[in-house]
Amino acid sequence: VDKLSEEDLTYIFDPLWQKDSSRTSTRNFGLGLSIVNTFVNSLGDEINVEINDNVITFSVVFR
Repeated sequence: VDKLSEEDLTYIFDPLWQKDSSRTSTRNFGLGLSIVNTFVNSLGDEINVEINDNVITFSVVFR
């Protein structure tokens, strides 16, 4: 399994983005994080992602 890089994080909320296009399946479309991002932004809030020592952390800032 390919690990996510800092560069990957710039795409992680893009609709249909998947890390490895050769391993895509018909069951996973890469929409989940895009939908969450759109929802959080529509509320005027913010979602962030960071990677540190191979641990991916998502945080939501409610305003």
